[in-house]
Amino acid sequence: MFQVPVQMAGYRFTMADYLAQMNTNEVMEMHMLPQHVILEIARRNNCYLLEVHNDGWTGEPICLSNVCIQKRK
Repeated sequence: MFQVPVQMAGYRFTMADYLAQMNTNEVMEMHMLPQHVILEIARRNNCYLLEVHNDGWTGEPICLSNVCIQKRK
């Protein structure tokens, strides 16, 4: 079982921007991991999702995060 942010309005990530701004921000970093990537990682590791629940744990109203429960086949 794990929690992961999956969508946020206006979110984008580029490695060049990240490296240029690294260590300049004193707030916790939060990056999105799209649901299709979570499913692909599970599949490649012989797991499947039992449940996925939306939650508000990020504290950001424009951010969707999920609690995922997986099981190995």
